[in-house]
Amino acid sequence: MKKIAIIAHGLSGGGAERVASLLASYLAENQYEVLFICAYHTVEEDSKAPYPLDSRVKVQYIQVKTNISPLRFMTRSVRIRQAVRDFSPDWVVSLITYEALLTTFSKYPVIYSLRNDPGRTMAQGFRSRLTAFMLSRAKKIVFQSQGAQDFFQSGIREKSVVIPNPINTKELPLWTEFAHEKKFMTACRLRGQKNLPMLAEAFAMVHKEHPDYTLEIYGQGDLENEIREKIRSLQAEDYIFLKGFTADVHGVMARSSGFVLSSNHEGLSNSMLEALCMGVPCVCTDCPPGSVREYIVSGENGFLTRVGDAQDMKEKICALIENPALAPAFAERNMVVRKKLDTEFICKEWANLFD
Repeated sequence: MKKIAIIAHGLSGGGAERVASLLASYLAENQYEVLFICAYHTVEEDSKAPYPLDSRVKVQYIQVKTNISPLRFMTRSVRIRQAVRDFSPDWVVSLITYEALLTTFSKYPVIYSLRNDPGRTMAQGFRSRLTAFMLSRAKKIVFQSQGAQDFFQSGIREKSVVIPNPINTKELPLWTEFAHEKKFMTACRLRGQKNLPMLAEAFAMVHKEHPDYTLEIYGQGDLENEIREKIRSLQAEDYIFLKGFTADVHGVMARSSGFVLSSNHEGLSNSMLEALCMGVPCVCTDCPPGSVREYIVSGENGFLTRVGDAQDMKEKICALIENPALAPAFAERNMVVRKKLDTEFICKEWANLFD
């Protein structure tokens, strides 16, 4: 029985955590021994809304209490390496980068999964050099999109593969044109990368032409107060709502008129992929490194908009509202995406890396 250690932020929250939990459960169900290392989250944080995890997966939390940044980094790195050593895996899969530094110097082969736009990651001075060094130490690298892989030179590309995020399609309801409400929605962390102020501006313009439609924003994050103030400045409190966390995000998607993604850059949005797999009409920014356009052909199975362009996003949302034949056509074409991203299919690609 092969042993796989998976390092992630935790067992709740964002798309990377969801991917890690799906992969861990799949491996446990297929005769692997799995250790899930939660590098950042606490037990208390993950207990609020944990992603489902097979009971055979071992979970270990890396508890670091100091607020001194360099000390916190080194303490977390040392404890992660020790957890890996104690488990003695055949492979280490890391969905975090920097704190796995010491693990790359151990005898255990490391597979890195890069989760964001490399154009930004590799333009951050010391961090870019550290990332380049760690990629050079990795045995294999997994990119989420072809655009991310193409960013790097041949030495990195030759030991890398592109594996998109797995989606547990069996748990997802299907969107239909007859069962939705007059609301658009998004689900993401409330941070600058997502450019939610631009989305608010776009929807304020939509509201002027279609005052019976609303926008619901699901998620939590450091910029909640800033976004709330933006909504207030637009006098949009009656039709743009910050909804926080919901355990029924897929039910909300299924009842919506469409899903919107306003990111300035995006590794690969799990929420967008889930919406596509459900057949929900999507309006998304064509953001770097180009992962969105690998799944949406604008006008055929969704709409792409220019990054940071509120007017363009407004026009695409209005096009969905004003052309009722578009949404069911998009939904039907996205069943191809649903098959392509099924958990069983994607996790088999991961398992092939351990041969």
